Amino acid sequence: MLYKNYVESVIASVAMIILAAVIAVVANLFLGNPLTFPSFFTTWASAFTINYLAALILPVGSWSARLCTFCKAKPGSFLQSLLNAVVITVVYNTIISAGMTLLNVGFTPAFWLAWAAICPVLFLPGILVTLIVSPFIVRFADKITGTKAAAGKEEENRMLR
Repeated sequence: MLYKNYVESVIASVAMIILAAVIAVVANLFLGNPLTFPSFFTTWASAFTINYLAALILPVGSWSARLCTFCKAKPGSFLQSLLNAVVITVVYNTIISAGMTLLNVGFTPAFWLAWAAICPVLFLPGILVTLIVSPFIVRFADKITGTKAAAGKEEENRMLR
């Protein structure tokens, strides 16, 4: 069993692995690339790395908690899950799509047009996956670290820290 203080790291890592996989599939299909293991893996690895670095720098968890407080979302409610998913998706998909576009297009005049084309395409799958898998990821992390979410605790907010 992992030490209990690592539960947030486990949650964030699993979420990033899944979100990067979804982005890799959607981006490759949108761009007309064949979905082969090499194309999937390189896109996934790039998306995961960009996402992980962004998570180390940005306080997305506190942003999400503030939005939930501002909107008076009750802990464990669908509204809270939806608001958390929106914050995760807007922040990370924007950063991942910009980073991936930069890697593929470079600093050229086509960058802004290419980024504007892919960013909205990644938003809907990103928010759906984040909304659906976040409760399972929290339970998985609690199980492997030996923690149990307190009743009424904002579990999805832990996913973002």
